[in-house]
Amino acid sequence: MVEHGYQDIKELQGHLLRYAEQKLRSLGKRMVGWEEAQHGNKVSKDTVIYSWLSEEAALNCAKQGFDVILQPGQMTYLDMAQDYSPEEPGVDWANVIPLEQAYRYEPLAEVPDNDPIRKRILGIQCALWCEIVTNQDRMDYMVFPRLSALAEACWTHKSARDWDDYLTRLKGHLPLLDIQQVNYRNPWK
Repeated sequence: MVEHGYQDIKELQGHLLRYAEQKLRSLGKRMVGWEEAQHGNKVSKDTVIYSWLSEEAALNCAKQGFDVILQPGQMTYLDMAQDYSPEEPGVDWANVIPLEQAYRYEPLAEVPDNDPIRKRILGIQCALWCEIVTNQDRMDYMVFPRLSALAEACWTHKSARDWDDYLTRLKGHLPLLDIQQVNYRNPWK
């Protein structure tokens, strides 16, 4: 910090992020960073931002000129509990995300299809933070079948989705998870 005249740790963080970004660029790569990377002009607009705070935060990053991977914790974090019951595993700091809510998620519902800001949204991603995941069974339970609901919600236009049809197809899919010994959460629980 003394060598570069930095007054606080945020300036040092920016130095490190810029160094990493330049190194990746020299290797023909593009840096991807969490939303915090774009605070305070620490990185250039070449860095792709994982936006986790909210869709509004993602759109703010896109309006600043960043390309964004949408990952709002309120809808895409698979470590969120799936039910409000006290014995249900998971956290709820962002939301509780039951299967039907995951299926009915419509990314960027408030943004018109022809809005040019959509070109800055490169895609969507789900996350599973593992502080509370101590074994494979717990991981399976947190992910399945919610991941299939989110995949359909994110990749299928709303007009082509049908909750009852999804449940019917899911009944046919669960025996495959049984064969693979996946400890999924029973959707009819």
